[in-house]
Amino acid sequence: NSWEKVKVAGDLGVVAKSLRQVIDDLHEWSKRKFGHVRRELEKLRGELAELNLMDADRTTINKKMERMDELLYREDMMWLERS
Repeated sequence: NSWEKVKVAGDLGVVAKSLRQVIDDLHEWSKRKFGHVRRELEKLRGELAELNLMDADRTTINKKMERMDELLYREDMMWLERS
């Protein structure tokens, strides 16, 4: 669909525009599909470290760990799809 947004006329300028459109759309798709997984993981790691230092409730820590598992899964899927 992205490729077809730009009318292909056979000259290299149009091909370059089409490629740029595909790249832009893939970046948007990545943001929608995966969000900022790496940034969220770093934030969550910091929160878990603080909770462990404070000797927080295990239920709270387990919820954070479940969220981290979900984000790690999403990160794996992101790399699989990108490859």
